Parts: sequence; structure tokens; C-alpha cells
Amino acid sequence: MIGGPLLCVVAAMVLLAAAMWLAFTDPSLALLSPTGQFSGIQTSTVVVAISAFVALILADAVASAIVAPGVARAALGERISIGTAFTTMWPRMGSLLLLWLISTLAVGLALVPGGIALVAGVQNGDSALLGLGLLAMLLLGLVVSLPVYVIAAISRCVIVLERKGAVASIRRTLGVIKGRFWWAVLIIFVTGLIIGFVTGIFQQVLSFFGTIALAIGFSGEWLGTAVFVAVTVLGSVISYVLTYSYMGSVYALVYIDARIRHEGFDLDLARAAEARRA
Repeated sequence: MIGGPLLCVVAAMVLLAAAMWLAFTDPSLALLSPTGQFSGIQTSTVVVAISAFVALILADAVASAIVAPGVARAALGERISIGTAFTTMWPRMGSLLLLWLISTLAVGLALVPGGIALVAGVQNGDSALLGLGLLAMLLLGLVVSLPVYVIAAISRCVIVLERKGAVASIRRTLGVIKGRFWWAVLIIFVTGLIIGFVTGIFQQVLSFFGTIALAIGFSGEWLGTAVFVAVTVLGSVISYVLTYSYMGSVYALVYIDARIRHEGFDLDLARAAEARRA
């Protein structure tokens, strides 16, 4: 439940730490030099930064999905290893990434009308149009992103556990949570607030020490920069692992609960458990 997301997150965070270190120590960027001037970016800095970005996308797409097999087997009173969870999830990597792309595009398209109004307001100096654009982006983003997030979250479980494609998993999810869609949204929203509050405390505490270390880094002490990078990465690892493991479990449980209510899945689980004991 924790080991799977931890492996995904640590792999991405190592690249992120490398990207941050290269950015702060890149003489062309002169981030830590009060008198320095920007003169370009080294190729190594760009390559590592892009690699870190891709790794973060991969971690976001699969870190919560790897929890689903563990929850499903736990419903049978069994445990599985991290290796088994990865073996179950790995063949579904393409569908998970496609699902991530579809959900991201859906949210992005919802922001387009407000974005157009925002750009027009800035170009014309129209404060009313600018405010309307910001309001439209906020409202449409909230109205669209929350349902899309919930559908995508449960669809990850369908992809891994039922071995369906991205589009088929979305249709399957809509059928499974039919009649309890907003209840599922409420459950995931509330649990998201809880885990967000907990991880926020960790990040605030660590960011305090990171800010002090960064101030030392600006004075020319490389150790301060190293401490800032380490503290930032540690805070990200803790918050991401807690979020992916906890929320991944919630997604899987909402999926199992919906199947129990609509398909009598509890009877299938009972028969499967009895067969395994026999």
C-alpha cells in the first residue's frame, strides 16, 4: 500500500532533485548570484528537467493505480508483494497513460473559454472582461475537474483490475457508479481534503526549514542549497506517498463498494475466498 507509491515517487523525486540542483548551480541561470545575469541554460539542465517532468507524469498516472491490486486482494484476506502489484499493473501502463491524457485534455478544454476571455481582457485592458475570464476559468475548472478527477480515479482501478482499455474503463466506471455518482464524488472530495490537510502540515514545516536553507544558499553557501533541495524533495516524497497510497485505497474501495451494490460483488468475493481456503 505504501511501498508501490514510494518506489514510483522516489524515482521521480531523484530526477527532480537533480533538476533543481542543476538549475541552482547552473552559472548561466545565475539563480543564486545577486549580481549575475541570465545568459542561457545548459543542455544538461534542460534534459534533466524534461526527464523529471516526464517522471512526475508517470508517477501521477500509475502511483495510485498500483494500490488497487493490493486492496482487491485484501478484500479476500490476502496480501501481495510489491513485485506482484507491479506485474499486475505494468501491462496496463499504456491504458493508464492514455487515461491520464484524456482526463488532462478534458480539464484543459474546460478552461479554454475563460482563458480566451482572460487573454482578450489583458490585450484590451478591459478589467471587466479580465474578471469574467478569471471567474469562468475558476467555475468551469471546478465544475469539470472534480467529476473528471473522480471518474479517472475509479477508471484506473478498472484498467488494472478488469484489464480494460482507457475508453472502455471510463464507460465501465460510469455504469458502475450510476446512481451513486455524486456520493462517490463526495467521498473522494472529503477524503482528499483530509489527506491534503495532513500533507499540508508536513510541507509547511519542511518549507520553513527549506526557506532558511535557501537564504543561506543565496549567501554563497552550497550546503544551504543542498539542504533546500533535500528538504523540498523530502517534503514532496512524504506528501505524494501519503496521498497516492491513501487516495489509491479510497478509489479502489469506492470501486469495490459500487460493484457490491450494483452487481452483488460481495457474493463473488465470498465464493472466491471460500475457494482459496478450500
